[in-house]
Amino acid sequence: SDLKMNLAQSHSNEQHDLDVDIIFNENDDMISLVDKGCRLNMNTVLKTYQLIDVSDLENAINLLCNASTIYLFGVGGSSVIANDIEQKLIRIGKKVIYNNDLHIQMTFTQSMTKGDTALIISYSGTTAGLVDISKILVEKNIPYISITQINQNLISKNSTVALRVPSEEKELRIGAVSSRISSFVITDLLYYGVFKKNFDKNKDNLIDSRNNVSILKK
Repeated sequence: SDLKMNLAQSHSNEQHDLDVDIIFNENDDMISLVDKGCRLNMNTVLKTYQLIDVSDLENAINLLCNASTIYLFGVGGSSVIANDIEQKLIRIGKKVIYNNDLHIQMTFTQSMTKGDTALIISYSGTTAGLVDISKILVEKNIPYISITQINQNLISKNSTVALRVPSEEKELRIGAVSSRISSFVITDLLYYGVFKKNFDKNKDNLIDSRNNVSILKK
């Protein structure tokens, strides 16, 4: 476990010397840019898989499968991940609610019950508003899954199941790059697990969804 944590938290000396987290230099040619992008993505995916606790992943999948309604929480760069898993789960017949406006997300907690499950996506684990939402969920005894970086943070601490991604990016960054990739790895695994739990039915739901959407093309 210590080795995984140290590996996931490791940074290059070049990154530590920068005020802004940028993986490339202004003088890099396109070959260098492609190479650095490839290495970043490969390292991020590898480190993410090394951090996975299979037991925690299974527990999270069970919560999603048994939920009356799945509520998604995430803003900024995390909204891209939330939108992606929302579309995937809806296509196999799961009831999912999400809105990228934080104020609307806050109102979700009013109607949530113990039979629901929340998924909070926040790389920092300290996003203003999402921390408050996590506290409300705990007070109402509503289970929630968190996806955050491995550093200690309130959102993961309060969660029913904490899923971790590598701590690869500084607070000041050109955009969510490695954090987005690692979060997609986790949400895709959650989706695969939910799909597998009721494979035949979800396969049929996927086909029905495609057929329904195809009507729009006519």
